[in-house]
This record gives sequence, C-alpha cells and structure tokens, in this order.
Amino acid sequence: MDITTAVTDSVERVSPAVVTVVNHLPQQRTILGQSVEPTASGSGVIISSEGYVVTNNHVVENAESLEVTLSNGTTLPATLIGVDPFADLAVVRVEGEVPAVAPWGNSDELKS
Repeated sequence: MDITTAVTDSVERVSPAVVTVVNHLPQQRTILGQSVEPTASGSGVIISSEGYVVTNNHVVENAESLEVTLSNGTTLPATLIGVDPFADLAVVRVEGEVPAVAPWGNSDELKS
C-alpha cells in the first residue's frame, strides 16, 4: 500500500535540510568539584546555500559555542547571527557545503 501525499513528498524533499543545533553552555561545577560541560540541542532548518540555519532562540541562548550536525552526520562549527527572543527565533551560520536547502513555500498549497 503506497500512501504518498503532498505532505510525505514535502517531508522527503526537505529532510536533508533539517539539522541538529548543539549549544555548548559555559562549564559548571558540581557539588563534588567536578566540571561538566552542559549542552542543549534542538532542531534547525538550512535556509540558504550560504549556510544560514533557522532555529529557536531557546536552543542557542547563553551559548559559549555552537555546532550544527547535518543530516549526513557531519558536524560543523556555527556562528550566531541573530536572535529574536520574543518570537523565539534565531539564525546561525555554518561554514562549508550544506547537503540541501529547504525551499520556502505556502502550507496552504499542500494537499493531502
């Protein structure tokens, strides 16, 4: 049974542009005196061939450094470009070749 729809087609086409954004937060000391490197992570989407990635502000908040893991497993360092805390949006940029770019579209045009 083939259940192909516009939505499943869109997911298949965009999934190579979906990434994981990893936030390396400042080191903290635990009660036992051990230093730990806390991290936070979330998803992002590559929106340009120049390496710009849209993610959430809460993912990159208080970052000491950032990196992005591409859909093929490659990890690249990332630079914070800008944030909008009220809209919970952030843009980071990676250097290097990106596997795909998510096209802009109109969800009203999707058909099930």
